[in-house]
Amino acid sequence: MGRCGHLIVLLSMLLAGCGGSRELIMAPPRPAALALPDTTVFPARLTLTLSANTPLPLPFQTLTVTIHLIALQRADGYRQPLVFARRTVTFTRTAAQQWTLLEAAPIPPGRYDTLWVHLSEVAVRFGPNAGGSLTAPTDTLAFPVTLELRPALSYAYHLRFDWQHSLQAKPECRWRFTPRLSLEMH
Repeated sequence: MGRCGHLIVLLSMLLAGCGGSRELIMAPPRPAALALPDTTVFPARLTLTLSANTPLPLPFQTLTVTIHLIALQRADGYRQPLVFARRTVTFTRTAAQQWTLLEAAPIPPGRYDTLWVHLSEVAVRFGPNAGGSLTAPTDTLAFPVTLELRPALSYAYHLRFDWQHSLQAKPECRWRFTPRLSLEMH
């Protein structure tokens, strides 16, 4: 047997050892994915303003607070950070002011149930020579809200301080600032 004969025998043995051909098994066809809108392409737009329900009550002349909007939270626990630099605002006794905190900020659509806010540097003035820092919560505050944002739509909401419930006098002539906020559609 020559070289070709050995090669033929070797190939025959290889084919016999492999068992010939195998059956090819394919997965069943899958349904096509639903065409959901990409929320990054069509975000909702949120404008958020801040004010108080009334001008500051007596004996206050001014109240200054620095606001840090942190995030909106959905019911499933996901927190959507807000693109917001801190903002220092001063409320007065003479007039009710209003400040824009977010202006048409892009927010992924969804249902949000909590607004996370951090307040710092809370100070009051009672007159030209009287005033100082107020005792305030140092933790990030969670305020319950009801926001349902849909793709490509704009929303305007108003965040209001309730002074009657936010400012509390202590017996030793100290004031405590426990912010009470409400959110309403503008």
